Amino acid sequence: MQAMRRNFLVAFAIIFACLLAYGSVLSADFINFDDDVYVYQNPHVRQGLASESIYWALTTPNASIYQPLTMLSLMLDAQIHGIAPFGFHLTNLLLHIINSLLLLFVLTRFSGSFWPAALAAAVFSLHPLKVESVAWVTERKDLLSGLFFFLTLAAYYGWQSKQGWWRYFLVFLSLALGLLAKQILVTLPMVLLLLDWWLLFPDPAGQGRPISQAIGVKSVRRLIYEKAPFFLLALFMGLVSLHFVVQSGAAASLDRIPMQLRLANAATAYMQYLGKFFWPTDLAIFYPFPAEGIPYWQSWGSLAILVGISMGVVFQAKKRSYLAIGWFWFLGMLAPMSGIFQSGSHALADRFTYLPAIGLAIMLGWGGRDLLGLIGNVKTRKLLAVACAGIIVLALAELSRRQSTHWQNSESVYRHAIAAGNHHHFLYTNLGSSYVTQGRLDEARENLQQALALKPNDAKALLNLGLVENHSGQKEASRKLFRAAIAADPSYADAYDNLAIALFLHGEYQDAWANVITCIERGGRPHPGFLRDLAKKVAPDLRTQILLEKHYPSTKLFGSREKHDR
Repeated sequence: MQAMRRNFLVAFAIIFACLLAYGSVLSADFINFDDDVYVYQNPHVRQGLASESIYWALTTPNASIYQPLTMLSLMLDAQIHGIAPFGFHLTNLLLHIINSLLLLFVLTRFSGSFWPAALAAAVFSLHPLKVESVAWVTERKDLLSGLFFFLTLAAYYGWQSKQGWWRYFLVFLSLALGLLAKQILVTLPMVLLLLDWWLLFPDPAGQGRPISQAIGVKSVRRLIYEKAPFFLLALFMGLVSLHFVVQSGAAASLDRIPMQLRLANAATAYMQYLGKFFWPTDLAIFYPFPAEGIPYWQSWGSLAILVGISMGVVFQAKKRSYLAIGWFWFLGMLAPMSGIFQSGSHALADRFTYLPAIGLAIMLGWGGRDLLGLIGNVKTRKLLAVACAGIIVLALAELSRRQSTHWQNSESVYRHAIAAGNHHHFLYTNLGSSYVTQGRLDEARENLQQALALKPNDAKALLNLGLVENHSGQKEASRKLFRAAIAADPSYADAYDNLAIALFLHGEYQDAWANVITCIERGGRPHPGFLRDLAKKVAPDLRTQILLEKHYPSTKLFGSREKHDR
């Protein structure tokens, strides 16, 4: 009864603290970085759980990533709440709270020690590095894959406690669902092997569980063999993910970012993640990849520190197994996002630490207990433990509360990132485009020109500057900028769409029609009303009508084909 009361109070405290730390995200807007692709401009998500949308989610990658479960969850939100930010943010926050409670349960079960597990779960739930995953609707994939990550661990504990094929299948099923949310779970079988260590060698200060005797009769070889289906499933989904990324062109080529630079960035990124975990300041949505290179002393120094820590935790593995478990959890889970398989122009990202940083929280929770254990006086030790834990939890909660306020809208996200010292064209471009949607043309022009000063061929900046000039009455200048955006990125569908509209208004109907067709071929979707108005001017042929009807099956763009044929 006393243990149940303790568990309830700690769980309630985690829930309450999460609401205080992240409550402001419930009033936040979408941001114009991927939220458009995932939600508010995604026609499939906007339909909710329609049969067409479900089929699309199951068969088609979104933003070059195959993540059907994530997309279905977003469709469910749209079905319930409509395309309003509140419902999506509420689901994100609830998922994070559930994940925090599941982590407390899982760590307690595997280690047999409640209070270190409680501290680790509190650090996970309240750390400012988690704000990005909670506040950014696009990062639903972090939270949903995290849910199935913890359910897989819980199912695995249940299977090791009491063998049975259906329990084993439950582990496999949970892993499969997690991989359908985000492929970061390709490293989960490795985590299971690490947790076997805890089951084989229970925490000396824990409660000593019978499961340690059950798993102890298994050989190390058998522990590996029984996870073979998990490793194969993870490998398959990893290859599927890699295929879609390469096919979409999102993967950076070795010509653009050589392997030597990727390895150097991976080593320094690990050190930066450690720094941000223990001193979480200047957190931002974007940390640019160091295209100019990394000093040798920095990359080799980082590698030496990582190797040194690894050797140290291995040396302490018998006495303090939690050090090796936590450290290799952190290193292993973060490896797929280390930048060796580089996509995009970021060097690291706060969201990448959502599950990997649990390893560091484990080291902190159990390491703190062992340090306090050096104090002989029991009363003093307990008072100091409460004081230290309270300070850590309150400090993290306050830092997360402050960080959450920077995620209220696109403007606040990018302004904070720039203030943190990240002067990259991407940030100025997206900030400028957010000003365009608000009609703040002077601020938009200033930021877009700054983006073009950093990268003259930034297609998105050119497009949005064209919109600024168009709204300012400079029609010819806007058309030149739209053409410049196309020249910078011939696959940019929105640039063809906007150029088509500008040409239509200028009376150049045939050129406008040609750009509309190219826009659709590049994956764009011009507004049906605009297509109908333009079609009246150019009388499209039958083949073009068939193409358009394929992309607009539920919209009547033309009259009967017989009428047009005549």
